[in-house]
Parts: sequence; C-alpha cells; structure tokens
Amino acid sequence: EACLRDSSFFETQFEGLIDFGGAFAEGARFSRAVFLGDVDFSEAALLEADFSLSMIDRNTSFANADLRRANFRNAEIAEGVSFEGADLSGAIWIDGRTCLEDSIGRCL
Repeated sequence: EACLRDSSFFETQFEGLIDFGGAFAEGARFSRAVFLGDVDFSEAALLEADFSLSMIDRNTSFANADLRRANFRNAEIAEGVSFEGADLSGAIWIDGRTCLEDSIGRCL
C-alpha cells in the first residue's frame, strides 16, 4: 500500500514476487518495464499510469485495480494476465484504441 504517485520505473526489470497490491501509483511511469514472475497490482490506484512498450508476463495481476486513463499502447501483455474487476475506462489499449467508459475487466 505504498504511495508511488508520479514515480518512475522506466526500463526497470521486475523479477520474482513483486507486490504493488493496494499501492497509490497515480501517474506512475512503467514504460518499457519488464514484468517477470508474480507481479501483483491488485487493488492498486494506477490512474493515468504509463505501461507503454512494457512486457507483462502471464503471472501479473491487475485485479480490481483503478486503471482509468492508463496507457498500455504497444505493450506486450501475455495471455493470462488478470484484469478481473479492473476499471479500464478511458485507458489506451495496446492497439492504440481508447477503452470505453465502464470497461471493467477488459477494454471495450
């Protein structure tokens, strides 16, 4: 539950068990980061966070996270990454489209 508002993790490689669960990371920059292992962002506040050009492994969880207006443009997201219950309203998806309001659990 750390406060990581506007933090920069640009080009950082995360390996093993990484727990960002419940963190307040509004505006955090994770662009070009690599997430390997068990990375937990569940229930984190990631409003406007930047995950562009990142590589996100299948054991990563964004369950119930606030990802409104987050940026995932050109990110590589492995099958099995959990977005269950996550709010993706207004997020920029990997293909550049903007997720519709009420995009809960997936980008509509």
